[in-house]
Amino acid sequence: MTRIIVIAEDELRSLLRGVIREFVTELKSEKKPEPDTMNFDSLLSFLSEQGYDISKSKFYKLSSKNEIPHRKLGRKLIFSRKEIMNWMELNLDDPTDRRSEQARILAESARRKMRYRK
Repeated sequence: MTRIIVIAEDELRSLLRGVIREFVTELKSEKKPEPDTMNFDSLLSFLSEQGYDISKSKFYKLSSKNEIPHRKLGRKLIFSRKEIMNWMELNLDDPTDRRSEQARILAESARRKMRYRK
């Protein structure tokens, strides 16, 4: 059987305000996941936040040479956050790698000079 409840208008408004406040507070507290796709400007700010400052012109060159992962949607470039994070990880210079590479080049040069002196 259906129950009918009689309530004053002021009480109804107060009740609705309370319910709406709770709902809005709940919505604000929920963190929305960041989208995986980014446009050019949001990617530049994302890279800057990660400590990878890069100019717009350099970035356009990298994308035109397909050296940075991207997709095109019409004339716009779209970037995947996951792919960019992987790209950054692969392209960051490790000073120890650079030193070992320089040492290898120096050793090869010394070997060549030793061969010519004989």
